[in-house]
Amino acid sequence: MTLFEVSLDVGSAWAVLPWLAAALVTLAWVRRQCGEPLARSRHWAIWACRGGVLAALIAIGLNPVQVSVTPTPIHRPEVHVLLDASQSMRLGSPDSRWLEGISVLRTALDRQNGHADVRVHRFGERLVSVDLAAFRSGPFTGPDDSDTHLASALRQLSGRLGRDAPATVVVISDGRVRDPNKLEEMAAAWRKLHVPVHVVPVGKPAEGGDVAIIAGVAPAKARKQAQITVDVFLRSFGFTGRRVELQLQAMGDNGVVRKTIKSLPVTLQDGVQPVAIAFRTEPEFKKYRLHVNPLPGDLAPSNNDFPIEIELDRTKIRVLLLDGSAESNASPRQSAAGEPIDDSDMPYAPFRDALIADPDVQCTVYSVGPNGDPRRVLTRETAHLSPAFPQTAAELLAYDAIVLSNVPRTSLSDEVLVWLEEWIGRRGGGLLMAGGPRSFGAGSWTGTVVERMLPVEFSESVDWDAAPAALEPTGADLHPIWKLFEDERATRSAIKNLPESQGRNNWLRVKPQSGTQLGSQKGGGNPLLAVGAYGRGRTAAIAVPVTALWSPAFTRQWGEGGDNRHFAKFVRNTIYWLTEDSAIGRRRLVAETDKRYYRPGETISLSAQTFDETANRTGRYRVEAMFEPKQLEGDVPSPLKWPAGRARMPGDSAGPLIGWGDPIELHLDPATKEHALSLPLAEMLANGSAGIAFKLELTAYEGKTQIDSTSLDVQILSDPHEQQNPLPDREFLSKLASVTGGREFTDGESLGDALKELAIAEGPQIVHRTPLWSREWLLGVMLGLLAAEWFLRRWLGLG
Repeated sequence: MTLFEVSLDVGSAWAVLPWLAAALVTLAWVRRQCGEPLARSRHWAIWACRGGVLAALIAIGLNPVQVSVTPTPIHRPEVHVLLDASQSMRLGSPDSRWLEGISVLRTALDRQNGHADVRVHRFGERLVSVDLAAFRSGPFTGPDDSDTHLASALRQLSGRLGRDAPATVVVISDGRVRDPNKLEEMAAAWRKLHVPVHVVPVGKPAEGGDVAIIAGVAPAKARKQAQITVDVFLRSFGFTGRRVELQLQAMGDNGVVRKTIKSLPVTLQDGVQPVAIAFRTEPEFKKYRLHVNPLPGDLAPSNNDFPIEIELDRTKIRVLLLDGSAESNASPRQSAAGEPIDDSDMPYAPFRDALIADPDVQCTVYSVGPNGDPRRVLTRETAHLSPAFPQTAAELLAYDAIVLSNVPRTSLSDEVLVWLEEWIGRRGGGLLMAGGPRSFGAGSWTGTVVERMLPVEFSESVDWDAAPAALEPTGADLHPIWKLFEDERATRSAIKNLPESQGRNNWLRVKPQSGTQLGSQKGGGNPLLAVGAYGRGRTAAIAVPVTALWSPAFTRQWGEGGDNRHFAKFVRNTIYWLTEDSAIGRRRLVAETDKRYYRPGETISLSAQTFDETANRTGRYRVEAMFEPKQLEGDVPSPLKWPAGRARMPGDSAGPLIGWGDPIELHLDPATKEHALSLPLAEMLANGSAGIAFKLELTAYEGKTQIDSTSLDVQILSDPHEQQNPLPDREFLSKLASVTGGREFTDGESLGDALKELAIAEGPQIVHRTPLWSREWLLGVMLGLLAAEWFLRRWLGLG
């Protein structure tokens, strides 16, 4: 604002006054000496002009001055606010520490009402300036930095200052910073500048702790009734020795818990601890949630949940049944029209019908005659097919499981046995051998690859015993094959009524290294049921027959009300268990990683095998890998480094990381026909994340033709420093304020009042003095009066 003032310079007036008086006296003396003026010289106009000139001269002599006063601009006090944007600020209940800090700052800004020039910065791993208008207007991006480098933030802030130091610095944080021992270093520069550092501690005082589910590693796809193991990673602090219950819950599409699938008690320990929770998939559930009930004092109950989604693989399970029962030595008789007749009364029918009652299972039956030659049993659906047994490995690998029911060694050629071992050991197929007078040792299978794969050792002699055999479970826990009902009591009640069979095979023993006994003769006799693994595949052996010829009550009457529902469920359980890993058997491209999950900085070792149309390993295909994030929300950078020494394809994104969607070709070893790729991981996940999951998409090409594709889920787990101790450190913040001469505030009102108390700097006033006689109009008036007086005198004849 500019102020104007008109004043007389008294000193100048007194200096001029003597001269003015002398001039007047001189004029009066001259006037007297000259005598009386002529009458016409006394004309009023002349005297008016002369009076005006005299007045103007007197005004000039008094020297009036116009004074203009201009104050300098007001300098508002400069305040820098550092707002902690690290992940520990997400903790807190019901409001997070971040929301608490935001609320305090907004209240302070409103209360100080523009008195101070406030500049806000986010800090964590880096210092970032914040637009104040956007901060005050609405939602603000939450904390996402993985670490709190306050020392670095203060150092960067000092480098951004202008010529003048700020009035104060305000730190809003939970105090959980890296290197709190650098307190003196943080304070030194601001002490030297005489700038106090005020602090606003957020978060509840150090009490309680935190339990968090940081990751759950589960397959993306599984078959119905498959046994799934979820690797769960818990992080806890402050609750060592406390027990919690880890729950796996099935979720509806509306996000409501529909059922608790599994509960597992866990004793907590500080840090990260892995826990495995196993369950069997159910067709009606796709979405799941891992959940831990919050303990009293839990700082962040929101991180006690972790979502999991497992897609149900509805690819039909294909079962190949070879049956050698006496009454099925020939295929069902053909009708006069050449169509198959009903075979529902055949000995294999209960087993076959139990499988095809499930819409996700197919069963093809081959009848094995006395000479050991298997022939397809033709049905209305398969009447157009050849009755011959599969002639190539590819035909055999089209199935998921093979069941050998009372068939001799001569039913399968040496070549088929080679295919069978490849199919089960390397491709994940399932094998079941059931009892009968031509099974196990009685069928001359001793010493064959089939015995090597099965979980039991055969006798070299005829091991068929026609004595009655009654099967019952062994062990305290029921294997999934035995689970007829969700309720274990109902299952055990049904098992007690399991009928006898009219014979059994006597094994030497269950293999101690690879077999697990699941059933024995009632009363603790010989083992009758065992399961095991062979390579990627699964195998099972049951000593009692599963056909109606020797087990009529078992196959047709084990159920309720005269049906065989329990037998049917038992058969389906067995097939589902055998085929859990069989999906890869039909693939032309099979790939795997060396581990289920990784840590930042480790290397993912990826290997893949390709197979031609005859199911033989081949190296004529090229395999490309591409990477996609599992969560499409947000701009999440890839955690994969580009392998050293590998050229990038034209158009690939630049930089040290592999971009999402960038293709990279696997290296082929011509000797082993193995495709391989090593992918180094970044040392730290972006945004301080505790984990990231992505999909690894692999595609096999022959030229430009796609042969097959598959995908793998990869999980990376981290343990950021920021999340290892969730408790706030108010003591550190108090010390920082104390050593810099600052204060500690707990609410926005008191902080706003402190900002209002900061002094406003004002500079000296600027004064401009302008003499009023120095005006064009005044000089013009004087000249006009003098000219007028001269013309008047001439007109009156006086000069």
